[in-house]
Amino acid sequence: MSPLTSTGQPTIAFDPDDLEAFYAAASRFAGRPRATTLGRIDRSADAALRLAEHVRAGGPVARVLVVQDETPMQRSDADLKPLIQDLLRSAGLSVTTVTLSAPGGVHADAANVAAVAEAIRPGDVVVSLGSGSITDITKHAAFT
Repeated sequence: MSPLTSTGQPTIAFDPDDLEAFYAAASRFAGRPRATTLGRIDRSADAALRLAEHVRAGGPVARVLVVQDETPMQRSDADLKPLIQDLLRSAGLSVTTVTLSAPGGVHADAANVAAVAEAIRPGDVVVSLGSGSITDITKHAAFT
């Protein structure tokens, strides 16, 4: 039995180095097996530089769909978003980018989810490159 929070809800421990245990606990909590899972979390200092390696580890890749917004992100002295796309392309991967934009910033709404879902093709590896909103949009689009 999982410990309970102050609201009486059970908690599920999350250890990024033991995803199997987390998904087993989440499945027990939900009363059904998890349909969507993460296969790996790379928390190393060079994780961004190893993205192409992780993408290829899943098998043959037709295309990588990168979902991002216009907000700049830095890694050392480099602009992270073009860096990631260049690394994927230099690894021989086909990369298509969906860049979401909106006055005041991108929010997780139905229009953005639909735009990303429309861009996803069967067999794509989908990479969310941005904030929590971009990740939420991408996850929901992939789910739909």
